[in-house]
Amino acid sequence: MKQSLLIACCVFLFAAVSCSQKLKEKDLPAPVLTAIAKAYPNPGKVSWSKEDENSYEASFTYNGKETSVVYSKDGELLETESEITVNELPAAVKEYITKNYKNAKIAEATKIIKKDGAIAYEAEVNKKDLLFDASGVLLPTDK
Repeated sequence: MKQSLLIACCVFLFAAVSCSQKLKEKDLPAPVLTAIAKAYPNPGKVSWSKEDENSYEASFTYNGKETSVVYSKDGELLETESEITVNELPAAVKEYITKNYKNAKIAEATKIIKKDGAIAYEAEVNKKDLLFDASGVLLPTDK
């Protein structure tokens, strides 16, 4: 029993580490560093991780808001996520949550902008992240 538990813990730890590898700034491609420096002068403490083989995520606080950006290895901006207030969510998002999650509060809200300009919103409700398109339609997630 103990051995099975140990193996399960090791598998979980490996999966967690392989999904998001923490990086130091010196390990990043120069185009990524150039792109973030241009877009976010003086972002303060930045936490870097490798999203996949060809992209890197920077997480930091900018203008008082939690922010994360994903860049390709060539420095192309792929996605921006910024903390927003619940009041900044589209009305359709708030209506959906009110209707489908009775008496639940929205713990966090985020605005996501993809490289093609598409906007999405994420709302944390009952410790679950709900993803919506810009018009407030619930989107499927793999989280």
